[in-house]
Amino acid sequence: MTAGNSRFILLFLTLIALAPSVLVAQVEASFRVVKIQPFDKAVPGEILELRVEGLGGGPPAKLLPPEDFQVEVSQDGATQQARLRGVLPTLSREPNSDGTPGEMKPFQSVSFVVPHGLHPGAAQVVLVYKDKRGTPSAPPAGTRITDMGWRFERDSKVQLYLKPLVDPDDPGAAVLIKFKQSNQTYDATARVIYEPQRTERTARGVAFLPPRDFLQIEIPPALAMGPADMEIRLRANGAESDPISVKVQISDTTRSAEGPVINAPRVLNVTPRKVGAGQGLMLSIDYLRTLNPDPAQTLILIEHDTARYFLKPESNSALRMPNKAADAPVMLIVRPTREIIGPAQIRVLNSLKGEQGGTSPAIPIEIVDDVLPPEILSANESTDADLAHLRDTFEIQRAAGHPFNAYDPDSRYLTIRGRGIDPNPRFVRIVLEQNGQSTALALADISSISPELLIVRLPKTATAGPAKASVANVGLERISQAAAINFELH
Repeated sequence: MTAGNSRFILLFLTLIALAPSVLVAQVEASFRVVKIQPFDKAVPGEILELRVEGLGGGPPAKLLPPEDFQVEVSQDGATQQARLRGVLPTLSREPNSDGTPGEMKPFQSVSFVVPHGLHPGAAQVVLVYKDKRGTPSAPPAGTRITDMGWRFERDSKVQLYLKPLVDPDDPGAAVLIKFKQSNQTYDATARVIYEPQRTERTARGVAFLPPRDFLQIEIPPALAMGPADMEIRLRANGAESDPISVKVQISDTTRSAEGPVINAPRVLNVTPRKVGAGQGLMLSIDYLRTLNPDPAQTLILIEHDTARYFLKPESNSALRMPNKAADAPVMLIVRPTREIIGPAQIRVLNSLKGEQGGTSPAIPIEIVDDVLPPEILSANESTDADLAHLRDTFEIQRAAGHPFNAYDPDSRYLTIRGRGIDPNPRFVRIVLEQNGQSTALALADISSISPELLIVRLPKTATAGPAKASVANVGLERISQAAAINFELH
């Protein structure tokens, strides 16, 4: 992956709003508001989010300037400008009408503060982008989630991404947190914090961090290790919401032996669930603290019945950004061998805690002997938006006197979108064909890679006209069948 590529998991919770109903304006055909988050009711002082389709948001994500957006709130003929909180590219998987998972779709999330001066009743929210306005409609609201599987370390500060939050600059607004455990109630200090867009140097280059609002909670030290109920209320516009209760687990890493399951790592997701021997598996771990004190000692266990073997991750995001918060998620990449073919289970092990106190619950996977090919959906000459991330990294590195060979301002690039592409460029083979000539791209020609996206440098010999790209995954001493697509260069 190129410098700055990062993956992270956002935990969402929706709360019952107090009033009033809000209508969202759809904008012209080039883009539209498809959802108001977390639902279409709010009170002044709350932060709402408009999910906008048609302005990008997919990889490679480009941060749109907030100054290009305006949010207007109208009621009884009077219009107010809402204060914008931020614009953030995002990917979301919406369910199909039959309940099955849908395709991942890119969006821009535009967050704003509901202004004061509104009364209970209908109001209209109009999104304006570069002077383009819309007509009213009512997108569907979000849904309430009451159990996220959260684990909080006692006597620590944690960051949560809750929706809705309240305006931190409004003295009358607050998020109120209580924990209930063994008939005891513990108040927790909570504050909404805004972090602006920024860049950070990492061990592999530059990370571009988008603007964000999050809730920081101080977990009471008096809580005991084990289950608890977390009660959340919103205070805004002179009133308090009804509470919502979420089941949580309180952990204590200093007492891992007493609560091995609570304090052990947990795998949130494995992608893909079916993989060829030697192909990359991506594992998302819920909290960095479960891999401490030395995340470099993390191991992966693959097992079936009595057969088992351990692997060292080839990539560990905890090592690339050593200043990450203890409750930050971690991404690992590992390659199963042929020692087990067929159904298997995968676990993460904090080897310094031992198997009893440092092993995650098992996640089922399937390992096949053949190398699975990627699926290619589209290919086109890279646009300015596609290259924005690489170009920005190039400028930052050049200003600091560091080379950044993944981008050359004098070269042309090709963007390939698909599924199941190996996340490591060393395990991908790409061939471009044009005018009867075939060119196998070198490792240095791959500028950006993820399971859904490739950006590669076009050969100097590439000309306008039809061309063909072929992509294959590499496993253990084998290469998958190539997936090919025709495209047009201009």
